Amino acid sequence: MPPAPYKSLQNTRFKHFKGTCPCEVLHPGQSCNGFMLNFFPDAYLRAIPVYLPVYVFPALLVHRKRLLDPKLAPDIGRRVVQGALRSSLFLSLYCTLAWRGACVGFQWSNGASGALLALTCWTGGLATLAEKKSRRMELAHYCLARAIESFALCLSSWGYVRGDSLPRRTDVIIFSAATAAIMHCYSDSHGRHRDVFKSKYLNVLDFVFGNTGLEVGSIKHVPSTSDLINRLQDAGIRVPSRHTMSNHTASFLGSLENLQALGEQDGNTPRSDMSDSPFAPSHDST
Repeated sequence: MPPAPYKSLQNTRFKHFKGTCPCEVLHPGQSCNGFMLNFFPDAYLRAIPVYLPVYVFPALLVHRKRLLDPKLAPDIGRRVVQGALRSSLFLSLYCTLAWRGACVGFQWSNGASGALLALTCWTGGLATLAEKKSRRMELAHYCLARAIESFALCLSSWGYVRGDSLPRRTDVIIFSAATAAIMHCYSDSHGRHRDVFKSKYLNVLDFVFGNTGLEVGSIKHVPSTSDLINRLQDAGIRVPSRHTMSNHTASFLGSLENLQALGEQDGNTPRSDMSDSPFAPSHDST
């Protein structure tokens, strides 16, 4: 009995295809290896515009001051270009290896099915070896979110759950939960949980939310600006208003030095310990 047309090809120009190997649709007139060799360079060129902004914009945020230094700017630029090229290599290899794995499965079984694709397209994951170790976990988290959404859609397609019972945008729900976790660590408890962030991520968050950091007092992660002002006022130190803060930066930092000196006179430990800092939340507060 000849194979029937594939349902997935309906409403496409291949709707009349009745072959047994989908490779004839994927790369008609080309061998699998020839297609892979032609596909990879084009995929690499398409990936560069995707990843270049991913590296350029964070560099402008995190290293905005160093980029103005003639001695540091070239090294930062080199790392940005190197990172973009490496990540582009990952994405192009990911697509190429996934297609090649599918071709191997098609040729081996002389057919196509969802289970076959699941067994053969895992080869795309080998492309993560081209990325830095620090980015592999980020890629894993991204793929996990997509895998959860795909599995939910499969459950609906198989009839195990009702389609209308699934949220329309699972990715939005996961993103919202992740954002809530990030903001909890960043702002709750007066910023006492900020040590969970890497310095470069904390730098970006501080830039976005207006907290540029504070080095006087040796406080590693400072509370918000409003919290600093309130605690300085509670200590009896006159603080400039927000409208004149930019014109009184020196006097503001001098006030912080005075506060540190007062603490040392009282026998307090140095400000390197956040728990002993005057900016730490009191333990008897409700």
